[in-house]
Amino acid sequence: MTHFKSRILFWFVVILVIIGGVMIVVSGPSTPSETATQGSTLSLPINENDHIKGNPEATITVVEYSDFQCPYCKNYQPVVEALVSEFKNHIKFAYRSFPLRSIHPNAQIASQAAEAAGVQGKFWEMHDKLFENQEVWSKQSSKDAKASFESYAKELGLDVEKYNDDFDSSSVKNAIDDSYQSGLDSGVQGTPTIFIDNEKISDASLENLRSIIREKLAK
Repeated sequence: MTHFKSRILFWFVVILVIIGGVMIVVSGPSTPSETATQGSTLSLPINENDHIKGNPEATITVVEYSDFQCPYCKNYQPVVEALVSEFKNHIKFAYRSFPLRSIHPNAQIASQAAEAAGVQGKFWEMHDKLFENQEVWSKQSSKDAKASFESYAKELGLDVEKYNDDFDSSSVKNAIDDSYQSGLDSGVQGTPTIFIDNEKISDASLENLRSIIREKLAK
């Protein structure tokens, strides 16, 4: 009987070890593969290279680090839109690309599409197109996704030849790299991540963002 109980205990332990290993593999890392500097302060304040919404002269700044292929970022857009609409005269909002390349294979080229459109003054229009159609191009091969982005450029009335040149340009790729690196330097480990007046906001719900901004406006 004792031998029987020992065997049961042995197999029970083995099963627990297997389950634990599976859980570790399934959960996986939730952070970028690159090493992010731990911090809560924005390393690079809003500057002339940023894409801005709201009041460019406002003293209150809001920065979002986002990934065009991230479903959470798509679902977060109504929060951003509501915030900018409500405080459009009081905040300066900037979008920064933080493509999580290891888990979102088309995120980098989506950022290139937005930046290339931005050269012709249509960053926000392409930004909206990318999120609106995320479920389509995120499932495509990189080649097909790039073709989808070009079709969006045509719909937006862009000079497509120039768009394609800018899409592959070093200046566009460098802008994305700089944005991504500034996120790493600021301790960004996932998307979306929000900073208000250069401080990372852990609770980025609309209610909390409103509260923070109203408190700043009351000072």
